Amino acid sequence: MNSTTKENLKSANELFSNGEFDESEKVLLKILKSDPDNVEVLEKLATLSLWKNDTEKAERYFKQATEKKSWLGNIWPFNAQLKYRLASTYLRADRFKEAAVYYAEAAGPFNIRPFKELNLRGKQLALFENETPYTIDGENETDIEFVVLDPLPVVKVGVNGSKPVNFFIDTGGEEIILDSNFAKEVGATVVGEIPQEYAGTKKGLTGYGKINTLSIGGLLVKNIPVSAIDLQPTSLSIFNGMEIKGTIGTRFLKHFLSTIDYKNSKLVLRKLTEETKAKFAKQTSLSTSKEIPFYLVESHLMFARGSFNKQKPALFFIDTGLAGAGFLSSKSLLKKADVAMDWSKASMGAGGGGMVKGLNIEIDEVSLGSGDNKIVKHNIKAVVFENDISIFNGQLGFKVGGLISHQVFRDYALTFNFNEMKLVLQ
Repeated sequence: MNSTTKENLKSANELFSNGEFDESEKVLLKILKSDPDNVEVLEKLATLSLWKNDTEKAERYFKQATEKKSWLGNIWPFNAQLKYRLASTYLRADRFKEAAVYYAEAAGPFNIRPFKELNLRGKQLALFENETPYTIDGENETDIEFVVLDPLPVVKVGVNGSKPVNFFIDTGGEEIILDSNFAKEVGATVVGEIPQEYAGTKKGLTGYGKINTLSIGGLLVKNIPVSAIDLQPTSLSIFNGMEIKGTIGTRFLKHFLSTIDYKNSKLVLRKLTEETKAKFAKQTSLSTSKEIPFYLVESHLMFARGSFNKQKPALFFIDTGLAGAGFLSSKSLLKKADVAMDWSKASMGAGGGGMVKGLNIEIDEVSLGSGDNKIVKHNIKAVVFENDISIFNGQLGFKVGGLISHQVFRDYALTFNFNEMKLVLQ
């Protein structure tokens, strides 16, 4: 690798770590023209393509990287990261059979940490070997009224023919998540369990499996991957005893043109047809709306650019499941922004892994988007955890400025357009 390539790669990596993905991609493409066999560049371009939701381009780059790797680089565990990325690409495209193969290859021959989750993912997706996931029957567009709007939107859902039960909507969650006891009641197939990190770095035992059907509004969705955790603390602490049997996460919403309509207290699910897309485009053209580009990181993490308290813009995690609040950030970033934190007033709250210690604070200003496609909200209720969640500790490979949630979006109808990779706020 010559000195020019090294400098360009250093620049691309710095841009990537700052969350400036489009700029990083431009530099990487420049490198690729003069160094088409550069595996690091191919893998990084593949990852960025995946995060832009272009699975075809991501697959092509990952396959090229595999071909260009040395023989040693193609042996486990040295190829585990690349195999995992390929598995993620096929998962994103609902090609579960191929995803299962690559998860198993990424996990390798030994069922040890940190490869246990990959092994379990492979087993979960293998359940769909002879089935088409996310088969959708019913109305082209359906409205599901909220049971309650606060502290988080709750809707009625039936699972495997059950009576309608309460699910809350949470884009911080990956798939459909079932309460562990409810999963047993409805006969969900669970292939295994593993501790997973939730709010405040707490570990919660999480099962992986599938359900046959989910009914919601005028829709029946078949063959859905699910997770299972203990949601009883959430029911008691967050929803004041309302029985919560599950959550609706991002990967489920992604299979529709989905709107969390906070203004009109309903969830709108539209099949991804030309008719429904055209109808929605006409609606937005006739109203004042903001269109904010976003990235889909890893399996389900939505990130868009924003800022708080006049700080330098950064990528913010779009996680609608922060009950009763609108923002969360790390202790260090809040301190840098001169946000007052009095830890003598901290309290315990429920997370996916149990009770966590946090502090309620207030943020003067939170913004999302830029230019004419920008929303700005003031005096936002926020939370900071005693133990920062892992996205603030470099887990994703780029800097994260915060998490934007419920209170910020509460005055809007928030639509997730995964075809155009835009958040639409009306």
